[in-house]
Amino acid sequence: MALWANVNTLNVFADESGSVNLNDPNPYYWAVAIIMPDSVLSANIVSLDNIASRFFSGGIIKSSNVGNNHKRRLEILQEIVSLDFQFAFQLVNKKKLNPESGYRFKPSFYKNINRRLYESLRRCGGQTLSLICKVDQHGTTEFQKQVQKYMQAQEDLLCHFSMTFADDKSDRCIQLADFIAGTLRFCWESEKENEYTTQLKKLLQGHQLTYSIFPPNKKQLSSLDADSTPEEIDEEIGNVLYNQAVDFIEEYEPDDDEYKQMQVATLKILLERADVNKNDHIYLAEIQEQLEELGFETINRQLFISKIIGGLRFAGIIISGSNKGYRLALSRTAIEDYLDHNTKIIFPMLSRLRKARERVLSFINYDILFRDKDQNLRGILSSLQEMDIAETISFDEEKAIINNESSEGNR
Repeated sequence: MALWANVNTLNVFADESGSVNLNDPNPYYWAVAIIMPDSVLSANIVSLDNIASRFFSGGIIKSSNVGNNHKRRLEILQEIVSLDFQFAFQLVNKKKLNPESGYRFKPSFYKNINRRLYESLRRCGGQTLSLICKVDQHGTTEFQKQVQKYMQAQEDLLCHFSMTFADDKSDRCIQLADFIAGTLRFCWESEKENEYTTQLKKLLQGHQLTYSIFPPNKKQLSSLDADSTPEEIDEEIGNVLYNQAVDFIEEYEPDDDEYKQMQVATLKILLERADVNKNDHIYLAEIQEQLEELGFETINRQLFISKIIGGLRFAGIIISGSNKGYRLALSRTAIEDYLDHNTKIIFPMLSRLRKARERVLSFINYDILFRDKDQNLRGILSSLQEMDIAETISFDEEKAIINNESSEGNR
């Protein structure tokens, strides 16, 4: 369940990693928000004190103090994930920002990116949720006042929102935000990936609430020719489909429609799973559980399949399904699986329709597809070759997924 279930107020502790300077050699900026209700705050602080004593000699829990000691980082994170918290993050790729835009000014950059971060929390928790935010001290006192004034003036952001700046040296939860922000760099920035990256990602997934990439992180497309290898073709297909998913998120993330928001959130879950392993599946129940963590109301499975998965597919997003679960199709193999699945459903349905039509015609010379709007169906059936097609649907994706989950303990 979401940490804010049955609570009206959440504590948010925020920190950043990276520079707001657009000319900084490292192009990435991270803003991270740690989320905790009052009920777990005291226990988490005690646990963080113990982690600080064990790994930092009682000092500050700080990502930069761990640096490239990836094994030590993994050990620390294994302790941290036992705590009750969730986090959200905003990743900014400064290379993709217009160097002449307002983002070149530190106040504009900081205020706008943090607004995006807290807006993502609003979408998860709803307008009635109060957020009490403590942020690591940043800039001068005057700068902090400007940020506070700006954030609290955003009436469309949150109905109940407060922000104060605090020294991270005296706040373990802000230190946690710093460590998570630094660890995310080793999960997302290609030049920082290492042998522990996959393990770090998997540990963080259980606590990650939501995220946003700004500007949208699209794959670079290349031109294919007759000499392109199968591997190059496969990669390019994956990039096109990945970008299509990113485009959908960018277009509909601001939409207030509840189903559109669930589609966006579901697509993010599938993209994140694909980023770890594009061949990995995720069960429907696991997707629904993560959506509940995001604050969405539970809807029954059939409605979820119809409105969310079906809605994404109707928009052209290829999602393949099997008794292993769902996955975003980002390769030729995944697309072929999707086509095979549809073939097993569509052709038996057409075969039954054709036989029903022929039987009625043979008895009373009446065509059940006589209407003008049946013209397309008549054309399809007339071109349908005689083939060995099962009389019933040999495979039903949704039932297979649901039945397999039930047999696996609804995991």
